[in-house]
Amino acid sequence: MSNPYPQHKKPELLSPAGDMECFFAAVENGADAVYFGLKDFSARASADNFAIDDASKAIAYAHKRPVKVYININTLIKTRELESVVDCLIALDELQPDALIIQDLGLLYLIQSQFPHFQLHA
Repeated sequence: MSNPYPQHKKPELLSPAGDMECFFAAVENGADAVYFGLKDFSARASADNFAIDDASKAIAYAHKRPVKVYININTLIKTRELESVVDCLIALDELQPDALIIQDLGLLYLIQSQFPHFQLHA
């Protein structure tokens, strides 16, 4: 009988980061990937979260090491937030995070139709 798991991959050590200090600590202490939320679209409202400028610095820093960066957009997007979330996605498109973590099915459709190259996690 053949092995159903022919390749044993090393598990990915994924660390959350609520602010830049936590982000740098995770990268410097062996995380394979770090995830964080953006100020406007993160379910972790108690965290400092990241502005787009911070996300840009974090992604550039991580990709030099090489550490992956996943960005949370894990709130339910309201109709009045659509323009803001599209602006956010345009900015993220330039920054090239390794994946987006999303919750909203409408956002899933929007990303798949307008930004199909983004890797998505749910």
